[in-house]
Amino acid sequence: MPEDDRLQSVSFRFKDNKGFLECRQESGTYALELGLSGAYAVTDVNGVPFAMNACWRSEDKLEMYIRNLNAASGRKAVFEFHGNEMRLSLDWTPPVGPGLAGTDFTEALFKLEPIRLRNDKLGVAISPVGAELMSIRGKDGAEYLWQGDPAFWDRRAINLFPYIARLTNETYAYEGRTYHLPIHGFLPDALTQIESRDNAAACFLLKDTEATRAVYPFSFELRVRYALSDETVTIRFEVLNTGDREMHFGIGGHPGFLVPLEDGLAFTDYTLEFDTPCEPERVCFTDRCFTTGETEAYPLVEGRYIPLRHDLFDHDVIVLRNMSKTVAIKSPKGKKSVTVSFPDMPYVGFWHAVRKEAPYVCVEPWSSLPSRDGVIEDVSLQDNLIHLPAGERYVNEWSITIR
Repeated sequence: MPEDDRLQSVSFRFKDNKGFLECRQESGTYALELGLSGAYAVTDVNGVPFAMNACWRSEDKLEMYIRNLNAASGRKAVFEFHGNEMRLSLDWTPPVGPGLAGTDFTEALFKLEPIRLRNDKLGVAISPVGAELMSIRGKDGAEYLWQGDPAFWDRRAINLFPYIARLTNETYAYEGRTYHLPIHGFLPDALTQIESRDNAAACFLLKDTEATRAVYPFSFELRVRYALSDETVTIRFEVLNTGDREMHFGIGGHPGFLVPLEDGLAFTDYTLEFDTPCEPERVCFTDRCFTTGETEAYPLVEGRYIPLRHDLFDHDVIVLRNMSKTVAIKSPKGKKSVTVSFPDMPYVGFWHAVRKEAPYVCVEPWSSLPSRDGVIEDVSLQDNLIHLPAGERYVNEWSITIR
């Protein structure tokens, strides 16, 4: 492609309940399909798979999300229509150079190379976007981590901060003001700094900025550290309160794992197996996945097992408390397994895409819970959040082991 092939114009086309973003360049026009029903539509642009999803926020405002499925990174664009004019606002600064299909532009926006760590028993890849795990492979090269098929769930292993799951109207209160956060906070789509790395360890750093303080009015340094040892990757969350007042947050993991893990086995051949007998309680949620403030007994088979069925997740996530802090995905018919250990997390969630036969399960160690339905939570009063005094540090380690 010529280096002077620049983006000339952007337009929309809607036909047969489909939407297309048309980008006109000197070399031609590229039509990228938009998913308009909550699902992403995927278009190949010069070998890069772009998934695009759009929803109307009002009759004249279209909010669009663009993801590169190779890199997990994503960006948001908002188009506002006023008569014959279209205004565009972005959550990134477009580089000067080639247009959307041009190599430079694509790499500058979306093609962030993952950091790769390896020892003699496993290898992992981690995206700088959200410090998200992209791959966990055994020494035989077999993949264990869900690979982000947008037909089910387009992410792989997001980290959650500064709030876990949903806020009523994506809104919370603090010191008489209201702020807005998306589900699971801003970390999943935040670009982190690579603070340090070697062959078997890496540390990703996110600091508060003017943009984060507009939605989360606290000063902080968040580090997500990965370290390999034998067949285990340990994830260490560190939050330093660099401000002069107490900060309030939730933090957790959301990794998805392939099920089945081996050819010839079925989803229903697997169980979630706790390492010791326990009597957990299920945190009760409303139909909209907010907490009710109640819990109920969640009996396990033989005190340890949850046999996997797709309809377990017909009503969304299962969140437990007072359970054993180590759980494995395994099958008596197979040899491969994944074990997640979270000694200092009070909650664990199990999830896959609702009402689908999705070939994965997420095991989600959580420090805290979503808001109550219909309640704008004051985060300084939400008792299951972490309340970190000024100048202090919070640390929580959890791990993933493959066999």
